[in-house]
Amino acid sequence: MHTFNALYDSSKRIIFASDAHPKQISQLKENLASRFMSGMVARIERPPEYATRLLILRRRRRSTMYFPEEALEYIAEKFDDSVRGGERLDVTLTAHARFNDRKIDIAFVKDVLKEFFYGDDKVVKVEEIEGAVLRHFNISRSDLHSSRKAKTVSFRVRYACI
Repeated sequence: MHTFNALYDSSKRIIFASDAHPKQISQLKENLASRFMSGMVARIERPPEYATRLLILRRRRRSTMYFPEEALEYIAEKFDDSVRGGERLDVTLTAHARFNDRKIDIAFVKDVLKEFFYGDDKVVKVEEIEGAVLRHFNISRSDLHSSRKAKTVSFRVRYACI
């Protein structure tokens, strides 16, 4: 608190970053949270654009392994979540590369990150969803689209399609 007061009294700029609002941080004393909130509290969403995400990935890399530019560009393009998410990918890729004794290249990145981006490249059609539900519940397409409220086509079956 003394450091904060000294900086504040000297009209210095103070910037704190957190993934939670000061009031939501249970370990933070109430008087300190109150002081932090006396300034501007702003929610910063995910990096807004590709170039910003790429820059953050370049600067925030934690591992010592070499990532080719093409791999960083792929990650920035595909992963538009938080900065922490990008750091998590860095750690994940590095761990996989070291564990498998592999060099990091674009093919390796795509292979490892499939679990993060599953389904991004495939568009699922309504007919495919309906087909899966029809097979699972063993009903006909006409029953599913019927306006009847039969028990065979309950709310649960229709909801599964949604």
